[in-house]
Amino acid sequence: MSRTIQIDRGITRDMVDGLINGYQLASILVMIGTAAPAFLMFLELIGLAYSSLPNLFLASSRELNRIDSLARRLADTSVIRAYRYETRFLAELYKQIGLNHRAFFFLWINNRWLTVRTDLLSAFIVLSKGMVLKLSRL
Repeated sequence: MSRTIQIDRGITRDMVDGLINGYQLASILVMIGTAAPAFLMFLELIGLAYSSLPNLFLASSRELNRIDSLARRLADTSVIRAYRYETRFLAELYKQIGLNHRAFFFLWINNRWLTVRTDLLSAFIVLSKGMVLKLSRL
């Protein structure tokens, strides 16, 4: 199977998943709006918080991926053997591997940071929804 067909299938699957998630979000917002209209006041604040998190994440993730790709660059081994630079090459290789592992570690930490922040935002949404429902029934 060609790479283009695999990419096309992946795009189609992602579009279907996006549409399903969009419809689910719309139905949840309609249900929340009918149960507690006061909660809809918080939606702009929540949307702003959710839209600012990926911007912070993308900048650092892009830089860490750049460092990771630089660390993966290796020279041609036959040229290294021809000029007898094996020891210097190995020292540079170990240094680059260390840099790659460091970049990967920071990328992993960056992903965990985003996960924690989105979980906190989700907990805030549940808390504010519960408070609005509780206050609307008083």
